[in-house]
Amino acid sequence: MLATFLSTSYLFFCLTAPPSIIGNHETPENISVVEKNSVSLTCEASGIPLPSITWLKDGWPVSLSSS
Repeated sequence: MLATFLSTSYLFFCLTAPPSIIGNHETPENISVVEKNSVSLTCEASGIPLPSITWLKDGWPVSLSSS
């Protein structure tokens, strides 16, 4: 009797890509806003894993809430 053995191998790898800002690479200008008014800040970035973006004011993270 001939026996046939099957072997299965798995290969796992982690693909990464460094973070990159897409589009305008210039330093953003200073923005002044009257208190209680809103402002829109945009930034598009790519990378694997997808980078997180944090806006700072005077070295502190800007709250994303409406208050």
